[in-house]
Amino acid sequence: GHPLSGQLHREIGKVDILFVPVGDVSTLSVAEARALVKSLQPRYVLPMHYRTETARPDLEPLETFVTAMGLQPLESRPKLVVTSTNLPLNMQVVALSCDSRAG
Repeated sequence: GHPLSGQLHREIGKVDILFVPVGDVSTLSVAEARALVKSLQPRYVLPMHYRTETARPDLEPLETFVTAMGLQPLESRPKLVVTSTNLPLNMQVVALSCDSRAG
């Protein structure tokens, strides 16, 4: 991963939902993921590509990103339903549950 250029940031524009890899291996470092979130200011941030109980012990756990963002521990949710009328005014970080049966 690498920081967004000013031009790319302008091309992306307003972001409602950002899926961001936070595991710090072969993608963005935790600091880079934090900077990307702060830069884009999405309505929802959905962390992905992090260590879970059943997979990828080489990745950083979700808690590392949560701490870097200055957040309280997140409760996992099985799903997130988003419509144009229910977007939050302030950024929310949402952890989706991992289904270990999915492989």
